[in-house]
Amino acid sequence: MAAAELLRRQTRDRASLPCRAEKFDALATLLELDVDRYEDAIETIRRPCPSVANCPVSEAASVEAAGLALDWARRVRDTDAIRAEHERLFGSADMVSVMPSVAPYGAMYLGDGSTDVADHVRGVYASMGFDPGVTDGVRLTHVTVELRFMAHLLRRAAEGDVGARMVARDFFVDHLYSWAVVFSAATFARSANPITRFAGLMIEHMLFCEVAKARLAPRQVQMELGSQLVTPAAGM
Repeated sequence: MAAAELLRRQTRDRASLPCRAEKFDALATLLELDVDRYEDAIETIRRPCPSVANCPVSEAASVEAAGLALDWARRVRDTDAIRAEHERLFGSADMVSVMPSVAPYGAMYLGDGSTDVADHVRGVYASMGFDPGVTDGVRLTHVTVELRFMAHLLRRAAEGDVGARMVARDFFVDHLYSWAVVFSAATFARSANPITRFAGLMIEHMLFCEVAKARLAPRQVQMELGSQLVTPAAGM
């Protein structure tokens, strides 16, 4: 790839970082139970990020799903209904009383629920100053926690933290993408509620958008690290 084209892509990628962070946060919100936050979250998700070509939020299926979700968020807003749908899809909070139709924990896809995956994720969170809000094993790999961690990393990257971009790429490629792509497709297919159905569809779209960017990230990060190392010396 020519240096000029790489630089153009790098500039576009930087411009999209804050928006991508907001979308990851909003997707986590749609998989929680605070119905009062759903409308704002849907509006955030369906807004195209700057400098992103062919954004899937503009596709007909996404527009239709967003419309149905917005209608539910504005007119229905039934906490009991969404809680029942969460339990039907994701199982009970104690992970025993009601078994999930779609497991929301990464450790259940990557390590059969073993502590190895959770311990690894715990260490990555700590290294990047992220408070997951939970301490108990497999819950560290809940989809909402991992989505918010991606948002945390992208916000730091938008502020110029090149290390956070490297961690975001590695965490996404080596961990989140490898299980959340299955989770998102199953959530979309098995949802009876327009909120969870829209969330499943848009998580899948975000994953595919992000994996495309991750392929370019190593050269971008290398260029940025190089510029950070070279620039101070040039001024000596």
